[in-house]
Amino acid sequence: MAESAKFEKNMEKIKGQIKEQMEKAWFDALKEKTNSNPPDYDWLERLYVEMRDKLMGLTRRNSKLYIEIRESMDIVLFSQMIRNNAFTGEDTLKLIEYVFETCKQMGSPARDTTTDQYKYEVLGLIKAGGTFGDIVPLFFKNANKSVDNIYNDLQQLSINFSNKEKDINIKK
Repeated sequence: MAESAKFEKNMEKIKGQIKEQMEKAWFDALKEKTNSNPPDYDWLERLYVEMRDKLMGLTRRNSKLYIEIRESMDIVLFSQMIRNNAFTGEDTLKLIEYVFETCKQMGSPARDTTTDQYKYEVLGLIKAGGTFGDIVPLFFKNANKSVDNIYNDLQQLSINFSNKEKDINIKK
């Protein structure tokens, strides 16, 4: 039994290391693509769409918040603005604020501090004079962490409810 537990522990460690390396590779590639001239607009658009879709996936279709996210994160407008160098610093700040505040609105209040830390890390980089190629990858990395936390919390909640139901059925 001890060998099995040790094996499982080692496998979890290896999985964690692989995940960490994949995230680092993704982050480094995005940094390289956003620092290129011109930046990889297609990838930025896909990341933007993915972020919007992840947020909308947390709400009921056609709910007020779903519609607000879809309208606030207009893909065509975003694409036109970044491709024509019209996405300003103010637009960037609004996007950062919107995404992280939406995450706080939809997530557990227990995660608000973490979500704020992710947001302030991005804002701090802007304040420190970070480049487009530094800010964009950090924004997408931290925004995805915030959204993933919501999905993970929902998954854990579902597991907890499922276990409670099993306990209730066993007691009957």
